[in-house]
Amino acid sequence: MVLFDLDGQLIWHDPAEPAMEAMLAQVVEALGVTGFNPHTGRSLYRLARSAGLTELTVRVEPNHLIVGRVNERERARWALKLDVARPAITHAVGSAEQAGRAIETFMRFLENEDSLTYSVSFTVTGRVPLATTTAAAAANTDTMDR
Repeated sequence: MVLFDLDGQLIWHDPAEPAMEAMLAQVVEALGVTGFNPHTGRSLYRLARSAGLTELTVRVEPNHLIVGRVNERERARWALKLDVARPAITHAVGSAEQAGRAIETFMRFLENEDSLTYSVSFTVTGRVPLATTTAAAAANTDTMDR
């Protein structure tokens, strides 16, 4: 079985500009009611163990890493991401006007030669124990016979 998720999305930035950090905190909090958690990736190993998976391996790799001024291709990708997220940002900050300012603030941050932003991806692989696999298959066969 393969589990994959991000860690640090929307939260790891330097220098941490207070206005941008406050806006991102509002957005992350608002997205929390939808199930968004910026730290899900780091939980995958524990969740895999609690699900009974065996032979676990964990890989952590950069998901995005922008050091200094963002290049045009990555800038366009972030502009698209933020445009898709605009309704959630609007809800989080209270108005379309404030959302526009928040997006502009983040895009300005990406233009800063001194900035660094990143997130990582976690991939956890493991095996479903044979007994569990056999029991699940038997239960499925039993259900299909009815």
